[in-house]
Amino acid sequence: MESDRLFDYYFVLSKLKSYITLSNFQRVAGLEFNIQFEKEIKDIIHSTQFDDIDIINIYKNCYKMQFERDETSFKYLKNVLVKKEFQLEIEEKKEINVLMNNYCIAQINAQNFDYFNELFSLYKNAVEEKLILEENIIVQSTFRNYVQTALRVDEVEWAKNFVRENTNYLKKEEKETAVAYAMAMISFKEQKYKETIEYLQRVSFTDFQYDMQARILLSKAYFELKEFDSLEYLVKSCLKFLQRESMINQSIKQSYKNFLNFMLKLIDQQLIKKSKNLAADIAQEKLVAEKAWLIEKVK
Repeated sequence: MESDRLFDYYFVLSKLKSYITLSNFQRVAGLEFNIQFEKEIKDIIHSTQFDDIDIINIYKNCYKMQFERDETSFKYLKNVLVKKEFQLEIEEKKEINVLMNNYCIAQINAQNFDYFNELFSLYKNAVEEKLILEENIIVQSTFRNYVQTALRVDEVEWAKNFVRENTNYLKKEEKETAVAYAMAMISFKEQKYKETIEYLQRVSFTDFQYDMQARILLSKAYFELKEFDSLEYLVKSCLKFLQRESMINQSIKQSYKNFLNFMLKLIDQQLIKKSKNLAADIAQEKLVAEKAWLIEKVK
C-alpha cells in the first residue's frame, strides 16, 4: 500500500512539473495546443490534495505564482529557496529559481519596481548556491543581467565582486566582451563616463540586444559628457541600423526607436530650447527604453 502511495506522489509530481514546463512553452512561443492531463492537474493545483507533501506543494505554488501571479505563492517559494526551509535537489532549486526570476521580471515590466530588490535577492542566492552555473559555465546574458540588476539597486561593490569572482566561469570566446560591458555599466554608475566609453570600445557585438544595449549606454555617456556632435551621429546611425533589422521583435524595436528619437529631442533641448512637454511625452509613451533616465535628464 505504501509503495502505491509513493507511486501516486511521483506520478503527480512528474505531471505537475511537465505541465508547468509545457504551459511556459505555450506562453513564450505563443502556441496553442492541448495538454491531455490539464484538467486533472489543475484540479490538484486548486485543491488541498497533496498539500501535506512538501515537494508537490512547492510545485503547486510554482504554478500559482507563474500563471496566476499569486504573490502569496511567491513569498512561500522565497522561504523555500532563499531561507532554505526545505531540502531540495540542485536541479529543483534551479527550476524554481528560474520561475521566480520570471515572476519578478513580469512584475518589473508591470512597473512594480520594488521587485528589483526581490530579483537581486534571488540573484545573490543563485550565486551563493551555484544555481547560476550550467555545466560549470555562466551564460554571457546571465552575467550581464546580474550586473545590471545589482547596479539598479545600488549594489556597486557587489557588482564589482561578482565580475571579479565569476569571470572564469564565462566561455573563453565571450569573456572579453562580457567583462568589458559589465565594467562599462559599473563605470557609468560611478559617473566615470570616459572610462565607460573606453570599456565599450572593447565590446564585440554578438547579438542584436547586446549591440543595442551597448549603443544606448554609449549614447548616455556621450550625453553626460556633453559630446553632442558624437551623440547625434551615433543616434542617427542607430536609427538606420534599426531600420535594417527586419527580424527583431517589433515591441523591442519600437522601444529602442523611441529612446533614440527622444534622445534627439534631448539634444535639441540642450542646444536650442527647453521643451515643457518633453517629460510628459516620454512618460506617456509605453514602449521606450531607459524611460526613467530620459525623464531625469529632461528635468
